Amino acid sequence: MSVAMFLFPLAGLSSLIAAYLLWTKPLTLPQLVTNPQPLIKVAVIISILLTIIATIATTPTGAQGIRFTIIASAGSATILIQLIYLIGLLRHGIYGLGLVLLPATGLPLLFIPMIPTGHEGSWLEPNSILGASHLVISMGAYAVITLSALHALMYLIINRALKAKRIHPITQAMPALLDIETHMFAQVRGTLWLLSLSILTGLSWQWIEMSHFSLLSHKVMLSIIAWVLLLVLELGHQHRVWRQKVSSYMVLVAYTLMLLAYFGSRFIMTEIHG
Repeated sequence: MSVAMFLFPLAGLSSLIAAYLLWTKPLTLPQLVTNPQPLIKVAVIISILLTIIATIATTPTGAQGIRFTIIASAGSATILIQLIYLIGLLRHGIYGLGLVLLPATGLPLLFIPMIPTGHEGSWLEPNSILGASHLVISMGAYAVITLSALHALMYLIINRALKAKRIHPITQAMPALLDIETHMFAQVRGTLWLLSLSILTGLSWQWIEMSHFSLLSHKVMLSIIAWVLLLVLELGHQHRVWRQKVSSYMVLVAYTLMLLAYFGSRFIMTEIHG
């Protein structure tokens, strides 16, 4: 394992420290500092910087350019997700999302060095601006839908607590339901635009590279199904068709489809040929 690969666990540890600082109050854990908010920001910034360095250092190059491996995909997605969260911290002081987001991004970073990447089918090697743009837009769409899925998960947790009439300090530390709904659907709309561009650039890339569209490939099919689901969700939200609980489940289903489309195939192919 290269030295750079140790940076991923260090980045994960930094995220988990920030998560611990957020969880100290609702769980009455021992406090490291009296005012944890500045330290949370510093820990998130350190995690992002370490992940950037590790992702760049562990991304190989080939004859056509950069080889976008599973590790590069996971690292890039984590960077974008945490960067959006950091912007929320700096501009709006949004901390509650970190109760779920920081563990959800910190823990996978600990295990990134264990991901196999030896098989040729486990990476993409874009040889044009269009191909590189497709990958960047796709990662952006995945990052935004991840934030929407985390908001959906928080909504379901709070909704269940309210129905059971058991308000735990953890649920009290999460954002208000109205804020969760507002952010979730703003992210759904953002994902719709990014996913639309991702599908269009991906199909264009296929046409230029292979002179035909691979519409029946699982990546394209799952992405289109997720896009249709998000479009139906957004239209239903505008006309108040869906209950918020149903909308939250639909967001989680769309997220799962995109997760399988973006990472599922290459991971499975790596395991089969590894």
